[in-house]
Amino acid sequence: MKDSLDQLISKTFDSEADVVLYGHTHIPHTEYKMAMEILNPGSIGDVPDPTYGLLEINGFSVRTKIIHII
Repeated sequence: MKDSLDQLISKTFDSEADVVLYGHTHIPHTEYKMAMEILNPGSIGDVPDPTYGLLEINGFSVRTKIIHII
C-alpha cells in the first residue's frame, strides 16, 4: 500500500496538482506531502469506525480532514 501511494504521489507531483484523492482501500488517510494535500476518505459502509473525508478550499488554501461518524 505504501509503495502504491508513493507512486501515486510521485506521478501526481509531475502534474503540479494541489490535491490527491484516492480510495479503494477504505483506510482513512490524510497528509500534506510534496506540496499536495492527500486524502483517502475511508468508508461509511459496514466497518468498525466509519469515516468520510472533507476537502476545504478557501481561495488558494486547501485542507483535508477525516471525519469519524459516531
